[in-house]
Amino acid sequence: MLTDLHSIVDALTELIKRGYAIACVGNELRADDRAGLEVCRALASRGYSVIECVGGLEMCTHTIAESGCRGLIVVDAAIIHGADIALCSVDEVEEYLPLSTHSIPLNLVVKYLQQYCGIEGAVVLGIKVEDLGFSETMSEPTRRRVEKVIELLLEALERAHRSDS
Repeated sequence: MLTDLHSIVDALTELIKRGYAIACVGNELRADDRAGLEVCRALASRGYSVIECVGGLEMCTHTIAESGCRGLIVVDAAIIHGADIALCSVDEVEEYLPLSTHSIPLNLVVKYLQQYCGIEGAVVLGIKVEDLGFSETMSEPTRRRVEKVIELLLEALERAHRSDS
């Protein structure tokens, strides 16, 4: 698990260069669980191609398959101890994601995508949450973390696209 922001940007840049797509997961009715969706919409409004997965990654398997991506950077709310933002493998993720908000565990969805859609894997960019209760409003600490994740992803996207030119 990476928690150093510079290391996270470096890793994201390399994944984007390798053809990983950004898939953002969330639930608009569960307070801070909407964090991934807010990131997705901010990136899309700046012209970047992202995959918005309302309700869970399993809701987007067809879109992911059609995208032709090599892998996924999944942006999602997470229960993280000792950090506000973390990048981790799917194997590490089960202890960090709020499983009650996902109908199918992420590792099973990723295994399906690997077997039937040809992706090589996925990582999770987790945003620490404060409140997963029923609400349409994010907590202020999570909102600040969302803004930081948007900055990190924009930097990684810009670096990856500069190196492609």
